[in-house]
Amino acid sequence: MQFKSVLNLLVAALVAAPSAAQHITKDTTDSKFVTITGNAIVDRNAWWTIYDANIIFPQALVISGGFYYFHDTARGSMPIRGMYTFSNSGIAFFKSVDASIAIHFLTNTFTNSGDFFFLGQNAPISSMLIPGVWTNTASGTFNLYFDTRPTNGAILGNAGNAFTNYGQICMRNYFMDSQLVKGNGCINIGENSVFKYQDATQVFPAQQILYLSTPTSGLWVGATRQFIAYSVAGFGGGNYIAHTKAIKSFSYNSGNGVLTVVTVSYTMKYTIGMGYDEDLFSIVPVISMGPGIGDSVLNSAITYYGDVPSLSLPAACKPCKDEPVFPPLPN
Repeated sequence: MQFKSVLNLLVAALVAAPSAAQHITKDTTDSKFVTITGNAIVDRNAWWTIYDANIIFPQALVISGGFYYFHDTARGSMPIRGMYTFSNSGIAFFKSVDASIAIHFLTNTFTNSGDFFFLGQNAPISSMLIPGVWTNTASGTFNLYFDTRPTNGAILGNAGNAFTNYGQICMRNYFMDSQLVKGNGCINIGENSVFKYQDATQVFPAQQILYLSTPTSGLWVGATRQFIAYSVAGFGGGNYIAHTKAIKSFSYNSGNGVLTVVTVSYTMKYTIGMGYDEDLFSIVPVISMGPGIGDSVLNSAITYYGDVPSLSLPAACKPCKDEPVFPPLPN
């Protein structure tokens, strides 16, 4: 219900002339061009649903209730742009069906302490850009679910702006590119998904768990200053860890559960856990990693063909949430 309040906020702004502020206090549905010149607020017990509107938020969007955005090819492919501040403690839901969608949060700050969903069904091009200071709190879930992998993915943060995760990020059929990661949360790299981290100037925190939760999950790294081990859970069953350079050699320390990979340019370490059989590791090309990655034939990925020996997940890694029920579409 929280998500709906946010959508209602957007709708109210469309119905009236652009206002200095928009306050959604009851359930609202709209499908017009939305421009808000001030702040938009969605109350806890309200929802705002918007269908196929081109949305501009020049100031702040604050969601305590529910905000739902939907578009498909019948109504056109439209972007969402803005805003200086985004804050969600309820449900924020963006969904595209049979259409491309671009969501650009051109924010100074993006804070999620509720449930954020970005979903696509047959969406060939679906991109999300959050260049400002991005924070997912310990209570926040950030869910990127698609039925097929689009050609574009999510870019969180940029040079000088931290992407901080204390909660959980879940990906299905998606690609995420990030820089300057902080926090001690969990990134669940799900079915046919890839998490990319190649910032050569910043160290990825050992407290952030990278969870390869399926046999088709992938991690792609190339940060040359990474002098501490990545914390990787779920490695095995055919998923992979890829690199920007060809692998020369690797070794597994059965005493501390650390996998060391030596490429032609740098060395990486991964804390994957105990119980692996070194004979079941293999170096493979990254050509099977999908759009945006699979054009390389370099032998720069490592996989483990055996089952994951043991899986002990920290509290930050919880089961990924199902998408909430979307309000009914208008006739």
